[in-house]
Amino acid sequence: MRDTTKQKNSGTVYLIHFRKRYKHAGHYLGFTENLDKRITDHLCGMGARLMEVVTEANIDWKVSRTWRGDRNLERRLKRWHNAALLCPMCAGEEALNRGNFAQKVQRFVKHTR
Repeated sequence: MRDTTKQKNSGTVYLIHFRKRYKHAGHYLGFTENLDKRITDHLCGMGARLMEVVTEANIDWKVSRTWRGDRNLERRLKRWHNAALLCPMCAGEEALNRGNFAQKVQRFVKHTR
């Protein structure tokens, strides 16, 4: 049985930028409740298959951005199918204005009161 008492934003959604593309992929977008452990797993080639093959191919990578959120946010961002627009290393500071769904909702709520 799942524990539904956890806060909705109990984890971290993170974007990894690959220094060099691996076939079609230039980024990896994931979710975790423990970012340090997950990054360590990726460094060891464990976890997501894409990160495993990127590590085996000796492609350098860097966490380029994080969001507080849950798996729903991860899915929402993945459905864009354009992580480069969310990546500050690819799209510059303009990327920081994209994918901030929680902030947009808060701004809307503040303006409607």
